[in-house]
Amino acid sequence: MKHVADRMAAWLGGELDAAAAASLEAHLRGCEDCRREAEALRATWNALDIAPAPLPAGSVWPAVRARTLGARPRGWFFGGSPAARGALAAATLAVGVLGGRLTGGLSGPREALADDDGNLAAVWLEESTWHDESGGGLAESWLALASDEGTADRTGGTGGTQ
Repeated sequence: MKHVADRMAAWLGGELDAAAAASLEAHLRGCEDCRREAEALRATWNALDIAPAPLPAGSVWPAVRARTLGARPRGWFFGGSPAARGALAAATLAVGVLGGRLTGGLSGPREALADDDGNLAAVWLEESTWHDESGGGLAESWLALASDEGTADRTGGTGGTQ
C-alpha cells in the first residue's frame, strides 16, 4: 500500500473529502510507520491550535503602506502631471494646425498635376483603374477639378468665360 504522509496535514485540518479521509484512516490502521508519523503530527497540530497567532507589529503596516502607495517617481518631462501633458498635447496640435495653414494647400488635384511630375501624374490618373468609361470616377473628378482651377487661374477666376 502507498504511504500517505503527503496527505496527513490535509487530513488533520479536515480538508479531505469523506472518501479520501476514510481511505487514509484505513491505511493508518494497517501501517505502523504512518500511524507513528500521524500521532507525532497530531501532537504538533494540537500545539499549534493552542498557541496564539502572533500579531504584526504596529509599525509594519505604515511601512507596507508607504512602500506600496508611496510617492511615484515623477516623469522627466513636465513632471508627469496630467494637466501639463494635456497642455503639451494642445500646444503640439496648435503648432501643427498653424503650420498647415501657413504652408497653404499642398495637396489636391491641382497641385498633384502641377508639380515637376505633373505629366506623369496625369497619365497615371488617366490610365489607372480609377478611370472608367462611364465618367464620374475619381480620376475624372480630379482631372476635371484640376483643369477647371487651372482655367480659372489663367482667366482671372472666370472659369474660361469673360
